[in-house]
Amino acid sequence: MKRQIAGWCSLVLLALAACAPAVQTSAPTADPSTFARRLATVELPPTPDDAGWRATQIAARPSPTFNAPTLAITPTIYIGTFLGVEADEPSLPVVDPALFMGSPGAPTPVAPELAACSAPVDPVFGAAWDEQAGLSAQLGCPAEPSTQAQGSSQVFERGLMVFVPSGDIWAIQPNGPYWRVAQAPDDQAWDTSAPEGLLIPSLGFGATWKSSSAIRDGLGFARANEAGGTMTIQRFDRGVLLRDGASGVTYALVGERDSGIAFGPF
Repeated sequence: MKRQIAGWCSLVLLALAACAPAVQTSAPTADPSTFARRLATVELPPTPDDAGWRATQIAARPSPTFNAPTLAITPTIYIGTFLGVEADEPSLPVVDPALFMGSPGAPTPVAPELAACSAPVDPVFGAAWDEQAGLSAQLGCPAEPSTQAQGSSQVFERGLMVFVPSGDIWAIQPNGPYWRVAQAPDDQAWDTSAPEGLLIPSLGFGATWKSSSAIRDGLGFARANEAGGTMTIQRFDRGVLLRDGASGVTYALVGERDSGIAFGPF
């Protein structure tokens, strides 16, 4: 009987133990004071190097904002004469300049020829020299009116010499060089005789001829004696027109005042 009672008691205890709630085991927690100290401590990040600084600056740059402009399109009115529109080409106005001739801003017609010279050429020189192609352009315009003087001339083998009272002496080789002296040099002794039928010039012509081998070689010996006559001279921008009254011929002397090329006789 006692054994039965003990058995029942054991069963009851086991039943009670099975019905009792299970005890929960909680995980260990950190010390509250330690957690508070960690929150109050400021931890500084490591100092970045140059590459880090550049990366930071690039990341911090503001992005530019582009606003496209708004264009107000207005119609344009063209005034003119339209000659038609070609394929694949925009229509363009063609304005006739003749419509605006005589109005302010109209183009000024250009004269086809240059203005005439201010001073005229003396007609005593004739027209034959002016008919030579390009000769008038080489002389240019008259620089002064023509002058006349009683002078003298002498004919040589290959040219002539001309003298005027101002003292000027020209030695002219037609279609060749010419020379000019303002005053005849001093005469010098000359022991060479001229070939038969020819002469050695004298006075101013002789002194000039003897002083220059270029003149002697260019003109040769004189063919006749010195003769007086009316000399007409007109100076131009780039030369001289000279008319020998004794022979009645004109020479165009182009070039420098004292030397150049002689064209003629005309």
